Amino acid sequence: MEISPVGIADEAGHRTVVVALDTEVESLRALDWVQDNFHKPGDIVHMVHVCKCMSSPLEVFHGVPGTSLHVADPAPHNESTELASARQFFMGRVKDKLDKAGIKWDLHLFADTVNSDAADIAIIIQKTAEKVKPALVVLAHHDKPKQGYFAPGSVAKVCESLPLPLCIIP
Repeated sequence: MEISPVGIADEAGHRTVVVALDTEVESLRALDWVQDNFHKPGDIVHMVHVCKCMSSPLEVFHGVPGTSLHVADPAPHNESTELASARQFFMGRVKDKLDKAGIKWDLHLFADTVNSDAADIAIIIQKTAEKVKPALVVLAHHDKPKQGYFAPGSVAKVCESLPLPLCIIP
């Protein structure tokens, strides 16, 4: 499949592309799709990953309505360790491949709360896209079981409604 150049390019015709990644195989296939079908020399690939690693504050509500007691998190997370682990994962899985292909790239890692939802992650992708002004934003379609049937990944579903040049890779 041949994709014609679209979107924003600099004077030399170089474009940026944002690829939202998680650690699933489908996300890595989306990156492969960009390399095989969209990327051309001089383009830069911005990979975005959100680590859901920050603990939410714990509150115990009791007694009179409106009163609460703040309690220390019983199992604190170490966000810097989680981010370092994510960086190591992506460096091990994609760095050599992209470097060998001569693809310029940048990895954007974000930490969010463990209970962040698809809309929160979509907003992070959108803000990154607004910053780098991509010709295309690429996400993987994840078939995840939901109540006995398969449905598209929730982040991709939310991103469909954002004002982004979007490609969802099956």
